Amino acid sequence: MGSDAHRVFVLADCHGWSELIVNALRDIRSRHGGVREGVDRLVFAGDFLDRGPRAQECLDLIEALAGEVLWGNHDLAVTVGYVIKDQDPGSLCFQPGLRERLASGRAGGGPEWKLVTEAGGVLISHAGVSSDYAADLDACGGDLAEFCRRLNEEHAEAVALEIRNGDWKTARTRGKRSPTRYKLEKYGTEGLLSGVVQVIGHTPPEKLARGHGVAESVALAPGEVGGKALARRSADPHPLYLVDPSVQWSLTGGGAEGAAHAARAARYAGPPPPGRYRYAAIQGGRVSVHESGTYEGAATDR
Repeated sequence: MGSDAHRVFVLADCHGWSELIVNALRDIRSRHGGVREGVDRLVFAGDFLDRGPRAQECLDLIEALAGEVLWGNHDLAVTVGYVIKDQDPGSLCFQPGLRERLASGRAGGGPEWKLVTEAGGVLISHAGVSSDYAADLDACGGDLAEFCRRLNEEHAEAVALEIRNGDWKTARTRGKRSPTRYKLEKYGTEGLLSGVVQVIGHTPPEKLARGHGVAESVALAPGEVGGKALARRSADPHPLYLVDPSVQWSLTGGGAEGAAHAARAARYAGPPPPGRYRYAAIQGGRVSVHESGTYEGAATDR
């Protein structure tokens, strides 16, 4: 994108709560003038399934508005056909459509479904691209677009093979340090691809702030939460921005829709608080994270 006026907006982890998408889009309109058709780009970085009751609404919104959709671990669990924590049994109805997207890269004229993408020198994935892929980036001469193309191709082949034979352990794009499953709590920011600015979902900043076995390098002070907490500046070797809107750390009790889901997982007792959202805006190599009406971002001059 360079220094031009194009923007890329990144959302993730609506988990069946379509209002998280609607709220973000409302703020994008208010703050940025909206996603301009043919100019800007919207990326959904995975996990539209499970936890909330409106997964179909989420998918409809995503495919109507996004230019790219990235695979999340919950989406892939249904696609491949295995049980994952907090999985909604009803999510299985999405399997045929998701397998179609895997096989062809999209459904009809909808957006492309990928493992990773890039925007103006910023790498985007569901859970983070680890240092395991450093040699691959070097082999591409640092070209992020080519790097993403190769990983996307490798991933599509690996998932297709997994569907046929159940083997995920030998495929590096499907392992525990893969871009859909990387855990900041376990591997820390130092395990990420060095020197590359990344925007990811999957791990809510609040989860890190509450001390869930977080490596020292990513431990946050008590009360230090939200996008600002892990908005690393360019001096950091692992610049990272988190866009998971933290459904599991910000729910309020009550609500008929939440009751059925509370029976499956007590901590998901109801819908997100009114107005809840978190997303990243990328322009000219600069990243900002916006959430719940407040600016919580930082810039990475490149």
